[in-house]
Amino acid sequence: MFQKPSLTVLVTDYAWKDLDIERQILSEVGAKLIEAKTGNEEEVLKLVPGADGILTW
Repeated sequence: MFQKPSLTVLVTDYAWKDLDIERQILSEVGAKLIEAKTGNEEEVLKLVPGADGILTW
């Protein structure tokens, strides 16, 4: 049986009310979404090493 890879995508900022659509789409390909709460440089720099990809607005 094929197992989907486990990926992590970081969202640094966004202009809409939530990330439900992005979370659902990413989960369909086996990816987990993590969200930068403040989007400030220090926070993002701490989260980047654990991310396979980055989404930004």
